[in-house]
Amino acid sequence: MTTPTNPYYQRRFSATGGQLARAASVLSEFQLIQRGFDLIGAQNAVIKFQLSCSDLVSDLVVGPRRAYFRTTDAFTLLEVRASVLEASTLGSVRVGLTINGFNALFSPIQIDEGQKTSVTSVRPPSIAYQNLPDDSEVVIDLLTAGSGAKGLIVSMMGVRVAEEDESL
Repeated sequence: MTTPTNPYYQRRFSATGGQLARAASVLSEFQLIQRGFDLIGAQNAVIKFQLSCSDLVSDLVVGPRRAYFRTTDAFTLLEVRASVLEASTLGSVRVGLTINGFNALFSPIQIDEGQKTSVTSVRPPSIAYQNLPDDSEVVIDLLTAGSGAKGLIVSMMGVRVAEEDESL
């Protein structure tokens, strides 16, 4: 078994080359590179978006359309969360999510009083709108701001929708 000559691929081979080399008795360098890219592609099916919805020094202000963005791929939404740089000292921070004009959550994202993340919330969000087409408009609404909370960031995680194979 020869070692790949291109240093760009060397690190990837350190992680996967041994496993791939054992899978077949004789593989060319090109085949190993191709399989390495296949493995990388499978890992990149996960998609994440993070959006800053306020500045870092001012208290959060309740209102619609605090921030927005458009998605770059079609994907299935699996998780949403939010965080603040400074926690609310009185009351919770609640965040709504609208996708293509539809309310995307059965229950809003909530950051409990004294907490910095929605991951620890006693009321986790429930996703209503999971299948997002490419170029979807995502709008963030701030439903409640608590007191003294600053620096809101909203995150969305999911899995890209597999593209149709045009050769079939």
